Amino acid sequence: MGHTAVQHMTYSQGYLTVGSFDGAPIRIHWTTPLAAFVLGACHWAPLFWLAYALVVLTHEIGHALMVRRVGGTIESIEATGWGGHCEASGSLTEFEEALVAGGGVLAQAVLFAVVGLLYMAFGYPQNELILELVAALLGLNLFLLLINLLPIPPLDGAGAWPLALYGIALLREMRSRSDRFRLRQEGENPRRRDHLRHVRLDERLERQLDDILKDARRKMSENERSNQDK
Repeated sequence: MGHTAVQHMTYSQGYLTVGSFDGAPIRIHWTTPLAAFVLGACHWAPLFWLAYALVVLTHEIGHALMVRRVGGTIESIEATGWGGHCEASGSLTEFEEALVAGGGVLAQAVLFAVVGLLYMAFGYPQNELILELVAALLGLNLFLLLINLLPIPPLDGAGAWPLALYGIALLREMRSRSDRFRLRQEGENPRRRDHLRHVRLDERLERQLDDILKDARRKMSENERSNQDK
């Protein structure tokens, strides 16, 4: 099982190592507080700056959790002024890569939900420092989450959009199962209904999904080359 552990802080090549996750170092680049300072309208707001780093690290740890879930290896987790990066290795299918891409925004959404529930439970913070923290964990977090959902490389939305195809395949499978069960209940042989062919949600479906993704990306590349030629 993976674990998070605090290590002795070390500074190297512009990065401060603040801990580890599943054996991989967690590092913060010197540009991280600079970006937080700019996003905080250049005001003295230390908890806002800290929250910015927390949001970025939450996003990258979300990637890391999904990497571990699909059998990859985490090399490092970094927070920088221009975002963050989760360095990983392993042989992943295109579907697994889409899951990893979506892991970051999913982790941000969980953070947003938790802080939002606490806000509703305890009300408006009276302390200005706590207010700065909540503003970043809600407002700034939501802003960065929505930006990351854009289907534009190198944003995660570009890599995570194939998950929608898997969702469609899953809904079709659930509908097929429901229809087959209904036909059995009515005494009709489901084999007579060609459009109710059963497709297992296993390696076969994943291979089919990968083929769909590869074909879609090939067509996109052809369209881009065609537009460039024009």
